[in-house]
Amino acid sequence: NATLRCVAEFGRILHMGKINSEDNNEIGMSIFLKNVSITGITPEDIFEEPDDVKQEIYECVRKGLQDLIVRPINREIVEHQDVEHCLKKIERC
Repeated sequence: NATLRCVAEFGRILHMGKINSEDNNEIGMSIFLKNVSITGITPEDIFEEPDDVKQEIYECVRKGLQDLIVRPINREIVEHQDVEHCLKKIERC
């Protein structure tokens, strides 16, 4: 739900992987009052597409990154043993 709160009015969410509805998680209707659209994409579907479709997807993402329309998520990879560090980072958020 944190992702949903960060989306601007008329924004779009491309969700990679299984849609939360399969996990029976509710997102509520309020997000749609901001005219947000949510699209679920499974990587398996992309892998099965012909090469020209994959190239088109690649070009769209590349251009989106270049034009700052697509923005990678800031993340930090930590060792699974470093639980204390992870909890401190979460506490600061």
